[in-house]
Amino acid sequence: MNNQQAVGEKVAEKVPGVIGVMKGWWEKIDLEGWFGESSADAIQVAVYFVSFFAIGFLFKKYLKFIFFALLFSIVLIKGMEYYKILDVDWEALNTFLGFEPKATIGSIANMVFDWVRVNLVVTISSTLGFLLGYKLG
Repeated sequence: MNNQQAVGEKVAEKVPGVIGVMKGWWEKIDLEGWFGESSADAIQVAVYFVSFFAIGFLFKKYLKFIFFALLFSIVLIKGMEYYKILDVDWEALNTFLGFEPKATIGSIANMVFDWVRVNLVVTISSTLGFLLGYKLG
């Protein structure tokens, strides 16, 4: 028996032990305690993480274009509204977006913080995905 075969046999003997240890660690992780009763919550967290990773990645690549396109659109809409070329029904827009018709910045911020409080795990997953995607982009 040559040296390579001996090393291969020693590795083969240790691999089931390593896999067994890793399997034991995996079984000790209590995903139900983190994500609730079903794996649907874990899948939702993973989908948000991957989606926001992609958004963060693309955001870093196209930050200047996105910024200037949004800035140009806002200035164009507000300019057309100022010169009475365009009439925006802001109350109908607020209703369409799910806000109260006379919503203020404070009431919208409260709605956002309430949503974050209820969906904390999804928010953390989304934030981490975006930051990692932005860092690697």
